[in-house]
Formats: sequence, structure tokens, C-alpha cells
Amino acid sequence: MKYGFQIADGHLSHTNPENAKITVYTKPDPDEKNEIRQLPDMDLPTLESILDPDEISRMEQTPDRVLIIWKKPDSHTYSEQLKFEVSSFGLILQDGKMIAVFAEDMVPFESREFQRVRSVIDLILKILLNTTHHYLGHLKAIKMISQELESKISASMGNRYLIQMFGLSESLIYYYNALEANSGVLQKIRPAAERIGFTAE
Repeated sequence: MKYGFQIADGHLSHTNPENAKITVYTKPDPDEKNEIRQLPDMDLPTLESILDPDEISRMEQTPDRVLIIWKKPDSHTYSEQLKFEVSSFGLILQDGKMIAVFAEDMVPFESREFQRVRSVIDLILKILLNTTHHYLGHLKAIKMISQELESKISASMGNRYLIQMFGLSESLIYYYNALEANSGVLQKIRPAAERIGFTAE
């Protein structure tokens, strides 16, 4: 799906995607993927990287655009094994506009964190902050579940609890790697901040 947003009076509001300052693609279909590929310096491998859940976070700069590939936590799954997964999304900044590409069908601008948006740069920072808060929420949940499982394992050596504990351990490795990669992107953004359009504030 393709959505358009504009910034007015510190708020994001829906608008026609053709005239939008902010364009969001969620779970893009083949036609939308072809549309994204028409952007400057956008080829098929780059688009596939944006949609690949295993892609490493990074920032690329060309004379025409800035691309940020960022890792975010996904909603956890619960079956026999409890797992917290991560995925990638892309933010493309060019000509004062932002294009966001998400692999799943979700628009992340509904929470309170996206109030008081003054510019596209402000929105980018709020998206990065939102994912950081999402990680913190999941890490708190992992800590609580781990404590609960530890007490259950102490009382009963059932395989089900051990399997869940292994799933949590694997989740923490994914989160650690994703956060390390995101940190590397932030370190690259800092020296390029003025060129991208960030103010001192």
C-alpha cells in the first residue's frame, strides 16, 4: 500500500501520495516496487536490502539522496517457542522529502511519539526514537519472562520451559546485533548531519 502524509501545525495528516512530502510504502506490491525503483540511485538489490529482515543497518549517501536502512523489533510470536524477531525498513531522504519503505503492512505514525512533528528531519528522528522505545519495551518483557521461566525451571525441569528460555536467548542475540548495527548508523549520521539537513538542535 502507498500512503501520503503532510506536516501542518506540528501534526502529520493524510494527503494524496502524489503531492505528499512524506510517502510511505507498506508491503509494496510489484507495481509499487517498480515505482520505488524509479527513485534516484535506487536499484533492485538496494530495494531488496530494505525489505530483507536479515539486512544489516547502514546509511548510504549519494549526491541525490540519503538512504537509511534501520532495524526494528517485530511483534513477538508465541507458540511452543517464544521468540522476539527483528526486521529492516528503509528511509530515503531526497529533495526535502522522505520516502519510507516497510516490509509489513503497518504505518508507524499512530503513537503519541509522532505528535509535534515540525519537519521531515524531525519525523526521521522520531521514527528512530520510536524503534528504540520499542526495543526497550521488548527487553523489559524478556526480562520479566526470563524471571518467570527461571522460577518454573527451578520447580519443574519440563522441556517446554527450557525451549522457551532458549528462544529468549536467541532473541537477545538478534536484538544485540540489531542495536549494534543501528548504533553504527547513528555514528555515520552525526558527521553527515549538516549535509542531511539536521540543525544543531
